[in-house]
Amino acid sequence: MPEAQILVTGANRGIGAAIATELAAAGLAVVGLTRTGTSAAGAAIACDVSDEDAIARAIGAVAEQGPIAGLVNNAGLYEAHLSAELAAADFERIMRINATSVVTAARHVYPHLKRAGGD
Repeated sequence: MPEAQILVTGANRGIGAAIATELAAAGLAVVGLTRTGTSAAGAAIACDVSDEDAIARAIGAVAEQGPIAGLVNNAGLYEAHLSAELAAADFERIMRINATSVVTAARHVYPHLKRAGGD
């Protein structure tokens, strides 16, 4: 059976890159889900975490390669805006990336984690 994989969103830079690198250095199979399809360590799949269908497709593609043992929801976006000037569309985009994607990815990966023996 293939080695269980750990998914890391935003694995191509910053904290996500450090997490992916540390997990890989510990001998774990890492798959980064990033907009660019690149990861600081392990394999990578292009995935726009603001798009639920993209998340579902990426998780499905990873699951085809072997069991999924974990998810690190790291992808995030920071943009400095004055509240008085923040357009609703910008706020919604930031929330899709920083909050909604966390729940969406967790919901889509949950059945795979259960199959891998998680509770």
